Amino acid sequence: QKHDVLAPRFQTWMEAGLGGLSAAATVEHARLVGEYQDAMNDYTKSTHDYEAKLVENSTAFAEHAAQKATCEQNQADFEVAVCDSGVSLQASCNAYMSAYSIHASDYLDITGNVAARILDRQAEWKHLKRVTCVLRTLAALEKDGDLGANSSASNDLSGCYQTDYANNNLTIPEQSLPARQPCQALPAWPCTATFVQEEYSGLPADAAAVPCASSCSEMATPTPTPSPTTAAVSAPPALSAYIVADAHNHRIQQ
Repeated sequence: QKHDVLAPRFQTWMEAGLGGLSAAATVEHARLVGEYQDAMNDYTKSTHDYEAKLVENSTAFAEHAAQKATCEQNQADFEVAVCDSGVSLQASCNAYMSAYSIHASDYLDITGNVAARILDRQAEWKHLKRVTCVLRTLAALEKDGDLGANSSASNDLSGCYQTDYANNNLTIPEQSLPARQPCQALPAWPCTATFVQEEYSGLPADAAAVPCASSCSEMATPTPTPSPTTAAVSAPPALSAYIVADAHNHRIQQ
């Protein structure tokens, strides 16, 4: 505005010559020149400030764009990591449940076999001890008639059949099938409503998460398979800890 006012006056004064100016006009002229110089200095400074702000704005914009790209990449990496973690946990859970089902079935088969063998060995032990008792009594006879009624030898033979001959060493302690452990809870799959609510709902409006595009968003939670039915008789921790004699074929079975 000062330029628009001063420029015509200076032009008029230049055409008229400074000699034709009155003293008052000369003072006015000097005052206006000073104001014009101040205005030019202000303009020059404002131009420099504007150019500096342009550089500052350009730098800030570039930094913002770089930070935004970093944040978006971090978000993508986070979603992939959650996805990988969920897939790994799911695979581990499926493998564990399959292995548990197989080994539990084997465990119950073994417990049934052990229970039957316990009964067989206890019966074998009882009859072997009775036969041994009878043979020892007969071997001790000294003369005919020692087995007569109410004789000592006859009473000893009766005792051989009446004795229980229980052997607790042939009784294997029962243990129930170990319970299946629950799988670790899976995280919310990326891009599902639950995941977005849990992870991104607290972000400020001017720094919201970008739309995610994880490939595992539709994966389902594994369903546990039923446990095998527990047998009535359970197995010991280690069958190799027990050795029993087979009286029929004179073997030592482990």
